[in-house]
Amino acid sequence: MTFLLILWIIIMLIGLCTEDVYALFANGEISFSFTWTPNWEHFLQLYPIDTVSSFELFGHFIIFFILTCLIIEVVSNYAHILVAAFTFAIFTEIIQVFFGRGADLYDILMDLLGIVVAIGDYYRLEESS
Repeated sequence: MTFLLILWIIIMLIGLCTEDVYALFANGEISFSFTWTPNWEHFLQLYPIDTVSSFELFGHFIIFFILTCLIIEVVSNYAHILVAAFTFAIFTEIIQVFFGRGADLYDILMDLLGIVVAIGDYYRLEESS
């Protein structure tokens, strides 16, 4: 299971750091544009919700839900699972800025929602068995 977790993290990083996520899904096009001096002007801004892509929000929820499910299989302590997944969510938002991508608060909220739902589902399933 550790191998799958590492593989998923690599896939996540490719998707989260590629220059154009839509080109990745539409054409399988992966391109990176790294800068040592990113623009932090809009870091974690809260934009009007109607300007945020529901595709992107759903994507963040799903990838962090899956990440958390895989972490659960490797780590047994709920607090450690939550800290590991949320720390990775913060890390990915910060690193995206270096790759010319935005880092907004809605992404982190959806990451956290995916994490909490995965932990809640696992806890519910564990309690019912």
